[in-house]
This record gives sequence, C-alpha cells and structure tokens, in this order.
Amino acid sequence: MTVANFLHHVRLERAKTAILFTDKSLSEIAKDCGFYDKSRLHHAFTDKFGMTTTEFKEKVRPLTIEEHIAFLRRWEWLTKNNQ
Repeated sequence: MTVANFLHHVRLERAKTAILFTDKSLSEIAKDCGFYDKSRLHHAFTDKFGMTTTEFKEKVRPLTIEEHIAFLRRWEWLTKNNQ
C-alpha cells in the first residue's frame, strides 16, 4: 500500500466514523476528513464500500453503540478479505 493509498484509507475511515457518530453535514465531514468537497467524498466512499453515504447512514445509524462496533468489525473483515 502506498502512502497516498494509506492516507485515502484513513480519510475514508474517519469519514465513516463521522457519518455514524455525528450529525455533521456531508460537506463538513468531507472538509474535516481532507476531501476537496462532499462530491469527492461521496464518490470515494461509494467506490470503497459499495454503497452511498446515505445508504450507509440509513442502514447502520439506528444500531446501538455495541451493535455499531460489531458491525464495523465485520465490515472491516469483509473489506480486507474482498480486496
């Protein structure tokens, strides 16, 4: 993994966490995580995780904190093993 790929991965993980645990807008999250704008974050997120930020938020947000943690562990395992 190159440095650029690693940084991209870290930015997406930060964005994923912010989507789940904050009420910030996608524009704010994009800026906070180092993306040029919300469109670039949206496309990068969809490419990496196979769903839009809105789909992710709708599917995951209603869970409890414990369920979030379990989901993210499974998600991490799946994304590692599908690349």
